[in-house]
Amino acid sequence: RVSLCSSLTHCLNASNTAIAMLQQLSSGEVPITDHTTTTALESLRISTQFAGQLCIDNFYTGDDALTSDLPMIPLAVLYALSSQRSNAGAEMQLVVATLHSLMLSQARVLELQAQIVQQRHTSIGTAPVSSLHQLVSPFVTHVTVKFFAGYIRAYIEPDQSLYGTGAFERAPLILTMHGAQFNSVLSLLMIAAQVFIEQFALQQEVVAAVADLLHALASKPTLACVVMSAQETERVFQYLCAAQCGLNEEGLRVLWGAVCCLAVCGERGVLVEQMSVWLLGKINEASQRSSQENKEQLQTLQQDLLLSRCMACMSGVARCPTKPANCTESNSRTMCIDHIAPLFDSALPLFLERVSSSLSLGSADQLILSLLSLLRDYAESQLNVLPKQSVAVLYTCSLHALTMTSSRLSLDTGKQFMSSCAMSEQQGFHVEALSHALQLLNNLSTKDFIFSEEDPAEDVSVQVADVVFIGLQTIAPRIGSDLLPHYPELQERYFPILAFMFNSFPEIFVNRLQSNTNGSGPVILQTIIKQCLWSAGSADAASARLALEALQALTACHMRNISKGGQGLQPLLIVNGVDLFVDALQSLLEMIIVPQKEERGMSPDRMDAASNTLKHLIACNRTKFNEIVNNLIMSQPTHVQTQLIGCFDRLVSNRGVDMNDLTRKHKVLFMHNMREFV
Repeated sequence: RVSLCSSLTHCLNASNTAIAMLQQLSSGEVPITDHTTTTALESLRISTQFAGQLCIDNFYTGDDALTSDLPMIPLAVLYALSSQRSNAGAEMQLVVATLHSLMLSQARVLELQAQIVQQRHTSIGTAPVSSLHQLVSPFVTHVTVKFFAGYIRAYIEPDQSLYGTGAFERAPLILTMHGAQFNSVLSLLMIAAQVFIEQFALQQEVVAAVADLLHALASKPTLACVVMSAQETERVFQYLCAAQCGLNEEGLRVLWGAVCCLAVCGERGVLVEQMSVWLLGKINEASQRSSQENKEQLQTLQQDLLLSRCMACMSGVARCPTKPANCTESNSRTMCIDHIAPLFDSALPLFLERVSSSLSLGSADQLILSLLSLLRDYAESQLNVLPKQSVAVLYTCSLHALTMTSSRLSLDTGKQFMSSCAMSEQQGFHVEALSHALQLLNNLSTKDFIFSEEDPAEDVSVQVADVVFIGLQTIAPRIGSDLLPHYPELQERYFPILAFMFNSFPEIFVNRLQSNTNGSGPVILQTIIKQCLWSAGSADAASARLALEALQALTACHMRNISKGGQGLQPLLIVNGVDLFVDALQSLLEMIIVPQKEERGMSPDRMDAASNTLKHLIACNRTKFNEIVNNLIMSQPTHVQTQLIGCFDRLVSNRGVDMNDLTRKHKVLFMHNMREFV
């Protein structure tokens, strides 16, 4: 805090001392013991962590950290490099020199770790071969790779527009003096990345840090082009494609995504094409091999693993940003249209076929999750640049995937005499499948606006509605009282989908529900209303407001259809002699005035949302509202009945509110009345 230069020098000295100690240990000059090894490695880790916190604005990622989304140089460094201070010239040069030395010191750490990793199966000096593994630390590797990812984003080719025209305007210019010196560091980084991916394949933090480093390199156009021409990049790709690749599915996902992003930003369409060809060849090979084998062989663990790994690789490609930093929009869009979109157009139907075959044999849980995850990532990252044909493939495959998910979840319905372990595993699968399906629906439904006037895609609105409606049929019956209380993330994703469907496609929703061939329309409607009411009273405030908004949208959908001469949801509202909307109105009123009857009643933090929903339900059933109010008043003690009558009268008449007018003005008036009523 007193002197940035002194702090950087302290980090540099500590790092150099630890590096020297590690070199002595690896050469056999100093015996390898637990104490000496721990001292050297922990000193390296802590000095790198300290250096990162000094030099990189968002390096520390603890819960209480103040981080920045922009790759900016920290203010302390900018101030030290400011030219508007007295005697600034000497200190500026010293800070720049120290930063360069510190960067080179961290590069030496990676180089030393990579050398030890490569040579620990052979002798180094007089150090015993069996002891060399003690000198390799994934913790040191992780924090050092992370340091370089942050350093590259902030200091290499800095974005001048982030710093304005103030006192720090010239500071980023000073830090562009890396030149050929950084090219040697860049070569070392790629060699180390290749070694670490192979040797730390199951160390997920290290793999994720290497992927982050590749993304950082991709964000700099000059570096991306240099890296793409390096032999190490080709070796990384070859390892990802090798049969002996030891990465798990998450490792494959992040690294395929990073390499694809690097190829797009480095304008290496050839590599993107190679990735697509290799993936499609693997998928076709698996499909052909499966078709030639019998069903028992098809369902082996090895076959399922191959399909899951292919989907993980595809998911990484799907996550490639459509407009990465410093990459032209036309270039990234061309890459998607020329390579990524055709790959998915061919691969998704093959995946569906394989998952369908596995489902018929009763062993498709992991494949279903992988497929839903792949579709979710593809829709999230690529939908806004896909051509119309590829969009149609995506929606069609999503529809089939949701249908298969529904079929799989229905297999567990009514199962009895299951062990607690089996029940827990079953519930875990249900929650994960529902979560993936909800995320997929969110990504598909919220991006239907991408079709412009020149490409209206008349049938797309129907496709979106079909996918969302099938999703509702799949999800609504599965989200019961056993899941809602324990998985709030399901509520946060589920209720916005309901509101979207009711608001965006009211006519289609009503028609689909009425024409449901299996007669499940009333059951689906009843389930949705019960879920909304439960969350309105028992969930956290955010989920409760979402549930109330969904119920309000459902009521508005019904009334809008009636106003256009239709029947709305009326043919579906009567279930076992009970009107669902009237029952919802009564339940909502009871939660507001008689909270003891509910688990938690209606908390004040969701009362405004409840007022809007209540106004819609009252406008829908004004006569029934009066009956419900009279019954509620009569059920209360005699000494409060007169007061309650006055409260309800003021609720529906104060401020000149019109209960049949659902415009914003009268909603606000009723909301103020509701606050006074409560």
